[in-house]
Amino acid sequence: MSSPYPETLPSLFDQALRKYADRPALQDGTQSLTYGTIDERSERMASALASLGIGLEDRVGVLLENAANVPVVDIGILRAGGTRLPLNPQHSVDELRYLLSDSQAETVVCDAARLEALNAVSSAVDSLQR
Repeated sequence: MSSPYPETLPSLFDQALRKYADRPALQDGTQSLTYGTIDERSERMASALASLGIGLEDRVGVLLENAANVPVVDIGILRAGGTRLPLNPQHSVDELRYLLSDSQAETVVCDAARLEALNAVSSAVDSLQR
């Protein structure tokens, strides 16, 4: 049986990119990103993840505040073949440790504000290698 949703998020984004490359796609309180900018940045993210060995179905934690850069990261993860693991920046260190261990995440994308929390759990999560 074929899927009623044969298109992937990256392929749908690519369709929008072809039509609206120079149009705004995302806006938050500090920035506005065009489809073209999202494409460029998400390709860089996908390349960076691939260089770390991230591929098909590898789990990638996303520990970021909700902002315009989150969809860029999400599309990059999907383009690399990975699976996104959303992590709430408000989680405690113990909650992060549990979620990362239980999911067997291979790597985490975070910003500088979350690096301390990530460093606090990384040595206790065997699957985190990158």
